Amino acid sequence: KNIFKKEWAALLGASFLAFSILHINLSSVARDWVAATFLFTLGMWFITHPDMPFKKRYLLGGLVAGIAFGVSLIAGFLMLFMLYWYIFYERHNLFDALKEKILYQALFIFLLLAAVSIAAYPFGFHISGDNSLSQNKSFSEFAIQLFSFFYPILKSEPVLIIFAAIGLIFSYKNSKGFLGASLAFIFSYSAAFYLIFHHQQRFVIYLFPLFAILAGYGIYAAINNLRASPFIKGVLAAALMLVPLATSLR
Repeated sequence: KNIFKKEWAALLGASFLAFSILHINLSSVARDWVAATFLFTLGMWFITHPDMPFKKRYLLGGLVAGIAFGVSLIAGFLMLFMLYWYIFYERHNLFDALKEKILYQALFIFLLLAAVSIAAYPFGFHISGDNSLSQNKSFSEFAIQLFSFFYPILKSEPVLIIFAAIGLIFSYKNSKGFLGASLAFIFSYSAAFYLIFHHQQRFVIYLFPLFAILAGYGIYAAINNLRASPFIKGVLAAALMLVPLATSLR
């Protein structure tokens, strides 16, 4: 709702995340994946809040990112989303970001909390012993990796991905800032698992809040553009949401 100002789009997005098969499967290890996904979503909510002062939004985003890092170090990518939001949605450039004191303050809070979590549980911080930095890289291999990164989700949750893609199209018309921030973050996140980490499918879960937001807006905008009565539109939206609901119940 912070982004598109449409309550129904927000509710549909929340439903997509709640019905997600991967999200439900990873709830079996709720101490890690689901908790970090919640904190990731909470951080996005603070950063994108339209009525909250600029300084408060970004400092709270840094605070949540630091806490999330303590749950799962990959959740620290929230700081990258914060940077892209500042550049694309707030309409600044990279030089502005380098001069923005609030961003440095948010980064300091994040690093402080991250250092505390590493000191308290050093075994949870294992990048140095579990990475792909020493392996040969190529652009063609990255393209294949990018496809393999998202294909299993398209196969298991087609409604989510299809309407997320539709949401990207409508975002181009109604929220180019969010579109730019989303695409930059998705691309950077997937690239990190090619350049640095060994990719496993469960790592895609941190993109699901974005996918759900886009899918919720996609289904709302697509149905809203139909020439039909509100009742027919509501029935159609409910029918489409029955697919992920039935899959998750199965």
